[in-house]
Amino acid sequence: MDTFSVYTAYSPGLLKPPTLLVHGIELAANSSRLRGNTIVLTKLNHDLWFANVRGNVYSRRHVHLNADIDDEFWDFSFHERGYYDLATTINTVLNKTNSLQINGIGYSLGTIMFTVLTSTRPEYNAKINLTIYLAPIAYLNNVQSSLFNFIFP
Repeated sequence: MDTFSVYTAYSPGLLKPPTLLVHGIELAANSSRLRGNTIVLTKLNHDLWFANVRGNVYSRRHVHLNADIDDEFWDFSFHERGYYDLATTINTVLNKTNSLQINGIGYSLGTIMFTVLTSTRPEYNAKINLTIYLAPIAYLNNVQSSLFNFIFP
């Protein structure tokens, strides 16, 4: 398996378990910080972690591939983002906080990643206390995004 470098941002707080926010497609962790619910969670002293999924502006590093010149860099799916990347991110948060569980908040693509992970790797269900889905995706029919039209002509 190839190794991607996925960057995670952190906003320290005292309330546990830590909360992991996973952004939507074409977004990054800093976009989650701008949403009202993250401002409220920060003010309430929640321990917040923000994932940057592979391929976004902050997670374009790979051990062997260059995102700007190697087409193979972009050969991944929603499934791999959930199965590998979210699992690794959760393990990182749990290890760095000495916690047994996280709370998860997924927005759009983040909801797919949580669904993939918890349905294909049931051992992660015990590591997630609560998951909140914002703008969940169930079907990808009639999507009007230029990115989707490029990926799925």
